[in-house]
Amino acid sequence: MTKSRFSIAILLAATPLPAFAQATETPMADMKCMMAAGSIDPASPKEQQDAMMLMAVFYVGKVYGRNPAFDVSGFVSQNKAELEAIDIGAELKRCTSEFGKRGEALSKLGG
Repeated sequence: MTKSRFSIAILLAATPLPAFAQATETPMADMKCMMAAGSIDPASPKEQQDAMMLMAVFYVGKVYGRNPAFDVSGFVSQNKAELEAIDIGAELKRCTSEFGKRGEALSKLGG
């Protein structure tokens, strides 16, 4: 291997690649999570309702964290058809996975 190829190989190896999860970190992905969490049946146990409310707030917080001026109402209005057509089961599976991992990480902070 020549010196220049070796240098390029080292640079490529040292360059961090974006995590897969970051590919889904878009306002649309997070708003789909908010909508899925908000779809809980009002007859569900209170603990489940509370967990879904926390999850909805978590995903809205992610959007605001990336863009404090984000217009949630405007986004929902502009994307109403796509947001209402979500596969709630699939979105809950995807969203609860991330939400659970974040919750586990936070619980470890407590000791």
